[in-house]
Amino acid sequence: MSKGNHPQEKPGAEFFCRPLIPAQRQYEALRAYLFEGLSATEAAEKFGYTPATLYSLCRDLRRGRLTFFLSQKPGPKGAPKRDAARERVLQLRRQNYSVYDIQKVLASEGLPLSHTVIPQILREEGFARLPRRRNGHHPLVIQPESSVTADVRALEWKALGSFETQAGGLFVFVPTLVAWAFDTWIQRARLPGSQLSPALNSMLAMVALKLTGREGLSHVMDIGNDAGFSLFAAINVLPKTTALSTYSYRVPREMTVSLLKSYHQALQQEGLLPGERFNLDFHAIPHRGEEAVLEQHYVSKRSRRERSVRVFLVQDSDSHVLCYSNATVNKAGQAEEILRFVEFWQDQHGQLPPLLIFDSQLTTYHLLAQLDKQGIRFITIRRRGKALLRSLAQIPPQQWK
Repeated sequence: MSKGNHPQEKPGAEFFCRPLIPAQRQYEALRAYLFEGLSATEAAEKFGYTPATLYSLCRDLRRGRLTFFLSQKPGPKGAPKRDAARERVLQLRRQNYSVYDIQKVLASEGLPLSHTVIPQILREEGFARLPRRRNGHHPLVIQPESSVTADVRALEWKALGSFETQAGGLFVFVPTLVAWAFDTWIQRARLPGSQLSPALNSMLAMVALKLTGREGLSHVMDIGNDAGFSLFAAINVLPKTTALSTYSYRVPREMTVSLLKSYHQALQQEGLLPGERFNLDFHAIPHRGEEAVLEQHYVSKRSRRERSVRVFLVQDSDSHVLCYSNATVNKAGQAEEILRFVEFWQDQHGQLPPLLIFDSQLTTYHLLAQLDKQGIRFITIRRRGKALLRSLAQIPPQQWK
């Protein structure tokens, strides 16, 4: 054997043989398998992977999903946004616009600049500060028109004969809502309403937001004057964010349960709810305001605890239909939420749910025992504690399946 086949390791070689960070370990494993000619089993064992994981890394590499080396691009030598707006800033100052007036005009023209950058441009061009002016000497600024109030009585059906809309796809769902007698859901639940915005129209406005992928009620301001959304909700304009948020606060849990029951009846009639197995989980919706009387929960998207609404969700595993929810969950009663779903399902369908799948932190062992006594099968995703990880690390590789 020559030394070329077994080169002697030089100082620093451990950096390549024993990588410390995951990205480098993935790189060295792929290089050993794809370039150096090691078999998948050898390369995976050398860097602590299974062959299946190594094949997955190869697949991601070929599809361009892995990036190991980031090219360093030099930063801009100038200020493009500032240079593009320079002439416009000077033009507005010659018309006696103040710094804040210039900032507003630039923002409306798609050239936003900070109020600290505009004075710098003016100083560089030799402009002095404006003297203090009275209200009569300020330039005329066009004020926005007052928004139209949502009023079902103000809907002009004749004016909706032909129009452009972002919501053409909404009307695909109209036959389904009619066939499901959606209006009777509202009447049965006794949802609140007013003369300006009855319960059915308010609910249709919120349904329109969800069907078009709007995540929150605040997004109604983007499409409030769209004629397509107005026609779908049968109202002149959609209610504003404040109106819809206030409406949601007026809906107690009893009304929501009534809507869920009507929803289940419709799903059963259409054969969209097999009901063989269910996925259960909690979801935290962060609070966006400054003050809240909400509890603090862990928000996975932000990796921290903050004031939020704790929501319990149940999904049918086969059809992926969301079949149950509760947004009134608190820490004291969250472990029992699984029993509330069992009671709801039994009351609605006359039988116990056959199989439940959930994280081990969803409930307690005491409540799991109650499920077991009722004959309800369940699968829990076990938490990865330090003791469990240590015991897994001690299992010989040949015993893994």
